[in-house]
This record gives sequence, structure tokens and C-alpha cells, in this order.
Amino acid sequence: MKGQTAADATQDSPPADEPQPKRPRLEAPESEPAVVLDEHGDLRLCVGADHAEKPTTYLVCSRSLARSSLVMKKMLFGSFAESRPRGDMGRDDWVVQLPDDEPAPTQLMLDIIHGHFAKVPGTMDLDTLHALVVLLDKYDAISVTRPWAQAWLQSVKAGKNNPGTGRDSSKLLSVAWALGDLQLFSEMQSHLIEICEVDEGGHLIVKLFVSENGEVKSCLRPLAEETSPLIPPHVIEYMTTARAQWISTKLQPYLTIYQELTEGTWKLHLPLALPDAKQWLSAPLSENSSR
Repeated sequence: MKGQTAADATQDSPPADEPQPKRPRLEAPESEPAVVLDEHGDLRLCVGADHAEKPTTYLVCSRSLARSSLVMKKMLFGSFAESRPRGDMGRDDWVVQLPDDEPAPTQLMLDIIHGHFAKVPGTMDLDTLHALVVLLDKYDAISVTRPWAQAWLQSVKAGKNNPGTGRDSSKLLSVAWALGDLQLFSEMQSHLIEICEVDEGGHLIVKLFVSENGEVKSCLRPLAEETSPLIPPHVIEYMTTARAQWISTKLQPYLTIYQELTEGTWKLHLPLALPDAKQWLSAPLSENSSR
């Protein structure tokens, strides 16, 4: 081409003996028909590709999401790849892929955001509540739970199957922190401080019970991982310190007795009003031993 330099030609086309480079084709996984949250919605969310063969698609209102979630606002109306495409488009053209999110808690979050309150349960089991709170925390939308939070917490406290297990206690600690239940948080924190162990690195580990091939087995997991992402690292660090102090307090009476015995300062305290008490104390050890 006239006016094109050799450098331009080299950059524009590969040598004849090399195949033309192909741009990778990114195809979204096939999804089910959309679940309509807003019949006038302008955005389709494709959710759960990492959790199912076919992700679930939701037709939603982008502005409702932005009003309820600062993360969604930045994602959809900022400079991110998920933001609205430029130019003319229909409502089927704006699609956002959310493969990491699970469909069940996502639909519950979307029902709340779109005002479908009749679909919001009044009670909830611990696993469902924990999954929902983790998702809401991810999108900075915990505040949408305010009308139901206390009822949900009461239901999980009343319905917990085995509060002594490490996993249940870890989840209860997490949801209590996220939803602001100070009493439940303090209770679970104290419980975990007592039942946790410490690994070689000085980190708290908690015993969990898992089912494999119909057999229940126990395993140890770092507490920081079991409570992530809801519990900040500094809370776990405090619990590690508190556990050491708790153990020290429990052992102190025994350490005091041991110290007195080894240093020869231990004294036997008997009420002097007892019959023959003074005589017993002043008698030689061999004589007392024969009594």
C-alpha cells in the first residue's frame, strides 16, 4: 500500500509462513430462560456458571441494584467492563456474568432489592442465612436485611442443631458480626476461644465434622478461613490472644500450688478450732503419718 512503511507492514501482518492470529472467542454459557424480577428491566444477570451446568438469568432493574448496593453502582455505572454498553441497544443487549455467585442467595437478594417482600422468608436456617450474608457483604448491601435481620437471627439461634460444632459456631459468629448481634457474637466468640486449638504457627484451628461416603470424620481447619470473608483478621488475632489469657487464668491455681511445693513454701491450713489441731501440727511428721 502506498505510503505504508516497512515497519508498518511488519506490524500489520505476520510472515506468509505463519497462520493469521485468531482472537479468542469468549462464549457465555447457555442459560435458562430469564427469571423476571422487573418486567421493564434493562439488565440481565447471568448467575452461577461455576455452580451449575446452566446458569440462571435474571431480568433486573439496574438502577434498583445501584440504589441498594454501592458495589453494583460502581460496577454497572462506572468504568468497569460490566457497565452499560454505549450506543443504541435493546434490553437483551446488556448482560453481566456473575459466575461465582450462587443462584439461591442471589435470587433472595434480588427479591429484596426489587421489593418482592412476599417472597422473603420470615425464618431461615443457618446455612441459608450465612450464604445470603456472605453475598450481601460482597456487594456492600447488608443494610437491605434490616427489616428481617432480628427474626432471622432468632430463628437460627432457636434452630441450631449442634451449637457445639466448630462449623456452626463459626457461621454463627460470622452472621452475628455482619448483622450486629452483639450478644450472639460475644457468646460464640467465648465458645470458640474455649474449643479452638492452636497449630504450630500459632493460629487458631477449629475441629469440624464432615461426611465422606456416609462416614462422619473430623478435621481441623484454620478459624480465619472458616470465618472468612465476614470476620476481619484483627478479630481472630484478638481471639488468639484471649485464648492464651484464658488458659493462663485456668492454670494459675495449679501453677501456684506447684510453685509452693517446689520452693518449699507450701503450708497446710487447718482450722485451729478442730480437736487436737495444734498438737497435730506440732507433732513430728513420722508421728502424724502413723495416725
